[in-house]
Amino acid sequence: DARDMVWFAHHGGNYIGRFDPRTESFAVYPHVTPNMNCRALDIGKDNAVWCAGSGAHLSYLDRF
Repeated sequence: DARDMVWFAHHGGNYIGRFDPRTESFAVYPHVTPNMNCRALDIGKDNAVWCAGSGAHLSYLDRF
């Protein structure tokens, strides 16, 4: 993202994760939708993290 954070999806774990290379730390954000199974991520211009999941689900994390 714009702050050099590395975002990733854990398909089977039903969460989105973030790695901060400056602090070398991870953060995990569980989905509120059961079985979301995020398959792809995209970062918007406003720094929102979008997730496309199984079964045509779409969700986002507000700007972190």
